[in-house]
Amino acid sequence: MILLVDSNELLLETMQDYLASLGHECIATRDAVEAAEILAGEANINLLVCEQILSHHSGIELIQQAAQSRPAMKNILISSRDNVDVLPADIHFLAKPFSFDSLGILVTLFIPPVNQVMIPDANRLDRNARLNLA
Repeated sequence: MILLVDSNELLLETMQDYLASLGHECIATRDAVEAAEILAGEANINLLVCEQILSHHSGIELIQQAAQSRPAMKNILISSRDNVDVLPADIHFLAKPFSFDSLGILVTLFIPPVNQVMIPDANRLDRNARLNLA
């Protein structure tokens, strides 16, 4: 299951719909505090996709907080800001604006899609996606 966290409601709903079309189950929230509560209570989340700029916490802070209880969980940070240069090795980055194919490709690296027909073409990965494959 994927937890999506973004303050932009339209983007959040669109990401959720797109990932659902690949067969992924998602929980979506616009709030970092609610996201932390979901992470504390939902055992099946294995991927966190969150925006850097959130209310109450940054995306990096949310990821680091979640890593304390879920060290194996994968993370994708999304941001429209260019100042996210140095990230820990366990945080992957996708710059806004991004294509949904790029989001799908990154998610598919961590969670195979249920709907095999809809697997995004890896050749369409945006140049602004950064994977930390160390």
